[in-house]
Amino acid sequence: MIYRIGQRVRLLHQTGEGVITDLIDSKNVEVDLGEDFPLEVHIDDIVPVDNHSKSFYSVKDPNQEKAIGSFGNVFELSLAVTQVEEKELTFKLINPEPVNILYTCYIKHKNKYQGMALGQIGHKEFHELFSLRVDEVQKIKSFYFQLLSFKRGTGHPHAPETIEFPWSKQQLQKPSTRIEAIKQKGWIFSLRKSASELEKALESAKPLLKVEKTPTRREKVIDLHIEELVEKPHQLAPSEMLRIQTKKAEKELSKALEENCGAIVFIHGVGNGTLKKEIITLLRSFTEVQEIHPGNPSKYGNGATRALLE
Repeated sequence: MIYRIGQRVRLLHQTGEGVITDLIDSKNVEVDLGEDFPLEVHIDDIVPVDNHSKSFYSVKDPNQEKAIGSFGNVFELSLAVTQVEEKELTFKLINPEPVNILYTCYIKHKNKYQGMALGQIGHKEFHELFSLRVDEVQKIKSFYFQLLSFKRGTGHPHAPETIEFPWSKQQLQKPSTRIEAIKQKGWIFSLRKSASELEKALESAKPLLKVEKTPTRREKVIDLHIEELVEKPHQLAPSEMLRIQTKKAEKELSKALEENCGAIVFIHGVGNGTLKKEIITLLRSFTEVQEIHPGNPSKYGNGATRALLE
């Protein structure tokens, strides 16, 4: 007899009907009867309720690869990459599995994760996640997915999954193939790899990604006390002092970015807080500034502001 995941069957020796949720081995299947937990059943103890569905898999043939569904020539949750224009690539999620899947997708570049897409994808559906220029794709270091599978109605919950796989521009140097599920040519990458396969992929990708230890980026410290900037500060009006201090801060911030510094600290003192407000306004005007925090109180008390730089 031929059985498949998602097929409805009837129990022979006890009352009940259910759906096959797993092909355990050549003699046993897992059947969800709508109770708390699925039941492991011998194939001689069930009969199919329907025989008209597509994508059948024989559990009597030990050489038949265990599968959970099909969608064209895609047999498991996968990421597809297609080229819509000469310099643009589109990323799609394809789900042949007999479950709905909640997903989030991130890409990693420059040691940071960037959220790209989230949603719910059903059985035999594909979702377009995002499109990127080829030069942007080449900067990607890895893809990170969070996945949660579920079936509507009565059943048992699935555990959340996470998967991260390395990426390099060499991934798309192999020939593209026809992906029947989306009726396009492209490249297909499984999101159901085992941990050992992922470790091997990570090891093999290291030479391609040219991963090198990033040197520690220095922190620049700038003292904005007016007596450190001019010879005769007592001859200046407060407004002129503030102008000189903010101009110095802007010049040093630009210089720190050119020098690829990791952070900059401005020592502005406590005073009435006017200079501190000007410094924070200046920092927020630069897109390269990632975070703004008070300076280390053990070093500067309450009179310094520190900014992390991209």
